[in-house]
Parts: sequence; C-alpha cells; structure tokens
Amino acid sequence: MPPSSQQYIKSELLPCIGATNRAIRSTVGTVISVLFQIVGVTGWIELFQALHQCLDSNDLDHMEGAMDAIYKICEDVPEELDVDVPGLSERPINVFMPRMLQFFQSPHASLRKLSLGCINQYIVVMPSALYMAMDQYLQGLFVLVKDPSADVRKLVCSAWVQLVEVRPSILEPHLKNVTELILQANKDSDDEVALEACEFWSAYCDVSMPPEGLREFLPRLIPTLVSNMVYTDDDESLADAEEDESFPDRDQDLKPRFHASRLHGSENGEDDDDDDAVNAWNLRKCSAAGLDVLSNVFGDDILPTLMPLIQQNLARTDDESWKEREAAVLSIGAIAEGCITGLYPHLPQMVAFLIPLLDDKFPLIRSITCWTLSRYSKFIVQVTE
Repeated sequence: MPPSSQQYIKSELLPCIGATNRAIRSTVGTVISVLFQIVGVTGWIELFQALHQCLDSNDLDHMEGAMDAIYKICEDVPEELDVDVPGLSERPINVFMPRMLQFFQSPHASLRKLSLGCINQYIVVMPSALYMAMDQYLQGLFVLVKDPSADVRKLVCSAWVQLVEVRPSILEPHLKNVTELILQANKDSDDEVALEACEFWSAYCDVSMPPEGLREFLPRLIPTLVSNMVYTDDDESLADAEEDESFPDRDQDLKPRFHASRLHGSENGEDDDDDDAVNAWNLRKCSAAGLDVLSNVFGDDILPTLMPLIQQNLARTDDESWKEREAAVLSIGAIAEGCITGLYPHLPQMVAFLIPLLDDKFPLIRSITCWTLSRYSKFIVQVTE
C-alpha cells in the first residue's frame, strides 16, 4: 500500500472511532487493527494519542470505539502494545492498562466486557503492566463473576481457566475461593458461562495442581457434571438422531457423540467435519470430559458420590426420562479408565445391564451404550478369559 494511501486512510479513520453508529465503530476498529499490523507500532503514533483521548472523553461512543479498536489489536498482536515507542513516554499497554482496569467498574456492560477481554489477551504473555496490577485484576474478577452480563461472566471464567493453565502460581493463593466461584458458575443459567466454567476442572487436573484442593468440592461438583451431561431440549444432536433413523448408517455415524476437549482435541487426534452438530463442543461434552479427568485423578474415590446418581437416573424408566438414562450410561463410559479398579468386580453385571440397551427405543441411548461398552471392551475380554 503506498504511503500516501496509508496516510489518507489513517486520517479518515481516527475521527470515526467515536461514531454514533455502533456498526461503523466496529468496522473502524477492525480496519484500525488491520492497518496497525501493516504499518507497525512506530508507524502510527497518532493512533495512540487518539485512543487515549477517546478513553478519557467520558463519552460512551468514543470510549467504546477506542476499546473496540484496542481489543482487536490485543486479539491480533498483543505483544505490539508492550514495546517502547519513540515519541511516547510510556509503552502503550502501560497507558491503557490502568484505564481498562477502571472500566471494570463502568456502568456500561460493553466497556466491562471489552476491557476484561483485552486484559485476558495478556495472561499468556504477561507484560509487567499486568503483573504489577495483578491484585487489582484478580479483585476485579471476584466482583465481575457476579456481573449481570453473561458475556462478562464468561470472560471471568475464561480468565481463571487461562490462569490455572499458564500461571497457576498466581492463582494458587486464591484457589479455594476461585474454585467455589467456578463451581457456582458451572451451574449458571447461561450455557456458555457454564461451559467456560466447566473447562476449569480439566485445566486444573492437566497442570498437576494438588488434587487435594478439589477433593472437598467433589460431593457438589460431581452432581453438577452429571446434571450437565443430560441432553438439552435444543441440542442439535436430538434432531439429527431423529433424521438418522430414516437413513442407513455411514462410518462416521457410528463414532461416539462424546468425548474430547475443546482445549486438548479429540481422543484420536482427528477432527471430523462431516457433522458439525455432533462435533460441536458443548456443556454436555465438556462435563463428560471433566468427569473422565476427575476419575483418572481421584479413581474409585468418586464412586460413592457418583454411583447413586447413576443408579437414580437409570431407575427412571418412563419415556420422558430417557435423557437422564442416556446421561447415566455416558457417565459409566466416562469413568471406564479412572475407576476400573472399583468397577472391575461388577463388570459382568454391568455388561448384562447394558446389552439390552442396545435395543432401546431411543437411538441416542443405543449409540451411547455402544460407546460405553467399547470403553470397557479390553476389560470385558480379560474377565471372559
């Protein structure tokens, strides 16, 4: 792009950061981020001055427009704001960070969301501006976890998941409080918030945090996971299952409707794009993955809490309760590896119970039963030998 064209675009963009039309502001933020990546941090000093003026304007349109542009820059090239810039007395992130933390207390949900989203982008790279303000950031998270905006609550959970994954030492002094709040968020009425919270359990276990920190929560956590493993009425897999009844099965139709992790990929390392509804990561699958991970960490210790829930759901034989029965069978499959020591003596009875479910009137019960039996296949062979 010729320098003259760049200069013209820059001059036209900056006055539009605070446009009254939100769609225009959003488009301007996108173009600013793209152009910023082209010209570099030293090629647009006027941008930082304009953004700073907008943030201090106390006008919602200007503040929101500036935060939208900063968010998109942070999302694309966060490290570019943490460098010394000739002509500026401070690194851009050092100037923006205090203002973004102030926006945690804004009466406008859009500013709370954008500011938290921006700062979350820096958890991995951890500039000194965030590290030095970590206490203020964490205290802000403790307040925003109760925010009326589901988008903000989701970002709080995302922050805690990222922190436990890449900066566990920062979270460790607050771990009990965070775990309690995550457990509450795991029951949030908004599925996206609950899903983000549910990622915490696998992340916690995967970084080898002390398992005893979770033990006291298991009596409440396990029922939450089992409850969230029940199909929701709007799950696209339900409609797909009804359609599948009318057509012969393809190879990919026989693959289980469980069980990977959004963070860690599928069990076989492959992504199957043939069926987006089946493969879409959701609260049900994340809960099952969490139960699997917990069973591998705590082993048979989870059985006294889990088995009564499974038995209770399996005992509900009416047609209206088929989703609860399906979730119970999924639970049995999820703990196949972690709890096999405690379950091994009962395998003959378990198999005898599961086999008739292969002829169940509900197709998703049939399919999850196939998957669950496959999880125990190597142990079943040992028993028969």
